[in-house]
Amino acid sequence: MDSHSLAHQCGCKIYDFLGVASDFNPNSTLYGMYKFKRGFNPEVVEFIGEYDMVLNKGMYLFWNLAEPLYLKALVNLGKLQLLLKKNLSRRQNCDPAVE
Repeated sequence: MDSHSLAHQCGCKIYDFLGVASDFNPNSTLYGMYKFKRGFNPEVVEFIGEYDMVLNKGMYLFWNLAEPLYLKALVNLGKLQLLLKKNLSRRQNCDPAVE
């Protein structure tokens, strides 16, 4: 049983679905999540947001430079895996040449 069903079953009047994007535009990539959560008749509460507390400036700089490269590499790795899987599937589906 999922947590919001359990909360409902236990009689909870309030359930925190956590955040939604601040852009409620139907063209937003996160609009589907907002629309799903809106179906539960929510009250949207806006909080201050997230901020970084920098404890090590060198590591913070390194991370901010390295993270986008790391994420791009993960995306490219995923694309490569899909391409390899597609090519392998094609090879397995080919009929051997008839002599």
